[in-house]
Amino acid sequence: MSLDVTDLTVTYGGQAALRSIDLTVETGQRYAVMGPSGAGKSTLLRVLAGLEAPTSGSILLNGNDITSSPSYERPVGLMFQDNALFPHMNVIDNVAYGLRMKGMPKDERTSRARDLLSLVSLSGFDDRMPTSLSGGEQQRVALARTLAPRPSLVLFDEPLGAIDQALKDDLMLELISIVGTVDATSIYVTHDRTEAEAFAESMAILREGRVERTGTPMGIWMDPRTSFVAGFIGHRNVVDGRALAIHSGPVVVPHGAVHVDPDGEHTATVLANTFRAGAYDLTIEVEGQRLVLPGRDRAYNDPAIGIRIDATSIIPLQVDEI
Repeated sequence: MSLDVTDLTVTYGGQAALRSIDLTVETGQRYAVMGPSGAGKSTLLRVLAGLEAPTSGSILLNGNDITSSPSYERPVGLMFQDNALFPHMNVIDNVAYGLRMKGMPKDERTSRARDLLSLVSLSGFDDRMPTSLSGGEQQRVALARTLAPRPSLVLFDEPLGAIDQALKDDLMLELISIVGTVDATSIYVTHDRTEAEAFAESMAILREGRVERTGTPMGIWMDPRTSFVAGFIGHRNVVDGRALAIHSGPVVVPHGAVHVDPDGEHTATVLANTFRAGAYDLTIEVEGQRLVLPGRDRAYNDPAIGIRIDATSIIPLQVDEI
């Protein structure tokens, strides 16, 4: 189902947690909402799930207004970061819990729960207790439970936040595959840009309760528009273009736009050579601006080097309003 959020505002004690949020998520789309702590991500998720009421605005799911609908009437599934599995229930009962609350007969809900356990590669785990499972296995159980009632919209609240980094890539691939299998529209909320970019076909970046930027991960990377977005998504060279005589305001200087050249127009001070993943990250200072040039095949031991900046490759930015 498609999701349309219009002019959504949430206020607590006179302070706005969300400010006139507008979002559109297409049917079946994988969407991410990201931003720093306090940006309003979790508030947005709770409002979409029906756990909190907005101060104003509307939420349409497939054209139906669910703004005032209680959570139990919404075809929405919510998966929390901490799994929230019932420790006194075994795996099959955890997965079938939502179906039992809906009054589904035991045989049917058991069959549905086993189908979901198979989908998340946990066949045969029916009688296991949550405490006997690894963190990744608990996440799979939580995902199966979320999907069991066949929600039209699935909300993920930083589901991989507590998972070891070594497992995240594999679990993310599984999550994308499973969401595609059940053909649900999904929203993934996180502060981790690598998770958001891996999951999302389209995304929104929040800042202090407002939507700062929307678009595809690639589109936002190529045109972040503001210094805040550029820095938040991982551009390391957000600098003053005036100091480098390449623009009248802030810019992103892509890594490939900077060339070490003895005859270059700038003399750069070498600050550091940091070895990582088989190459060197060269950190330099030019006209008071710090630049990081990753992936160099050698260290630069001279205190200063000449560099040339390809001005046609820079990405101009707007001045941040906040």
